[in-house]
Amino acid sequence: AKVYMAKAELKKVDSSAEFLTFADDEKNPTVMYNFTTDKSPAHPSAVCRKFVKEGDQMALKYNVVCGAGEQACAKLTNDFNVLIARMQAAIDGKIKDDGKK
Repeated sequence: AKVYMAKAELKKVDSSAEFLTFADDEKNPTVMYNFTTDKSPAHPSAVCRKFVKEGDQMALKYNVVCGAGEQACAKLTNDFNVLIARMQAAIDGKIKDDGKK
């Protein structure tokens, strides 16, 4: 993972006991990568989140690559489903608010 992060010129934007998060831009990222640490039950795993334009909408797409057991991978995927849904709702709300101005 370290080699990829260096080549992609990603910046570390967050960390916790279980995750390291990198992005292409600290303030307005278009792509983010979450890598599990050895403290995560889902280790070794990675999640790529990317903003894409679909028509006139912005959508948040993601891929999970999980090298842990089936149960840990299912929980990781579910946790990111919830996170992505919250982030997409926030994006949709911001777009609606910006349109009212």
